[in-house]
Amino acid sequence: MASHFNLVTLSLAALTIIAALAPAAANDMIDCSITVRKSSEAACTRIINGVGNPKADRFMAYYNRAWFYLRQSNQAKALKDFDSAEKLDRNYSNLYLSRAQAKRELDDLDGAIADLDVYTVLEPGDWNGYYQRSQVERRLGNSKKALQSLNRAIELKPFERALKPLQVLLLSDLGRQSEAAEEADRLVAGRRSDAVGRYARAVVSFRRNAFDNALDDLKAALRSRALFPAAYALRAQIFELRGEIEDAKQNYRSALKSAGPTLDQETAQEIARLRLDVLQADGSARYALRTSSESAFAQGGGVRAKVGETSKGDCRRYVPSANATVSVPCGD
Repeated sequence: MASHFNLVTLSLAALTIIAALAPAAANDMIDCSITVRKSSEAACTRIINGVGNPKADRFMAYYNRAWFYLRQSNQAKALKDFDSAEKLDRNYSNLYLSRAQAKRELDDLDGAIADLDVYTVLEPGDWNGYYQRSQVERRLGNSKKALQSLNRAIELKPFERALKPLQVLLLSDLGRQSEAAEEADRLVAGRRSDAVGRYARAVVSFRRNAFDNALDDLKAALRSRALFPAAYALRAQIFELRGEIEDAKQNYRSALKSAGPTLDQETAQEIARLRLDVLQADGSARYALRTSSESAFAQGGGVRAKVGETSKGDCRRYVPSANATVSVPCGD
């Protein structure tokens, strides 16, 4: 699974943590700290296993090797090393922000929240901890708590570009569509070429059944960022609702490419996979999206999905944060 946290500061930290060079070999310390190198894993392992290496060196090696594994999408190994690092130093704040990412990618959302709680205690002035917590709360369907966390992030860093689009989506998730629309209009007016802002406004338009307006914003978003999973998934659903099935399938396939803005990427790709399975079935087995209010698109939900049968062979998956459903073949 692709990484969805955009933790630039953590990536830099993973590259730059270098403890005292003795007694561990200097070359191993350097290689271990540069987690994009193929040699990083072996160097970190030698430091971990080295007799007489101080606790600080071993902590660094576990932490950086965890980041090496995380970059390789081996979240289980990353989590194990983060746990080992915690036993050596419980006060290094970025450990908890990093481990929250691994847990989120393993769908352990409650565990991610627990680590983010520790991080915000250790770093109460860092907007990023509250922002990440807001995203995970949204995935859990706790839009009210998510908005509270996000508002704290905005207080700490009001001009951070990532925050306002999520605020628009959360207001919309909570059914406050007029407020969401006003915030979205202000957002787009201030940065018309911003793909994420355009996507956020498209979501609000979609929920108000203003499909043409949504398509206009999605076109602008994709013109600015040719790869944007959530924008493709939302456009696919509009096409599907209009009966334009081939266009819908093409856009769902584009949504599965893990590149571009990561906002709503997890759920966008979950919905894309579900809908492609449905649309590629025979016509007699196809379950169409019924209305926009019943469709589920990238809103941050989907991990804690429920499947319930509504008629023979017709099952519907519920997306908690969206308060919406999507039809899927029974048994999926």
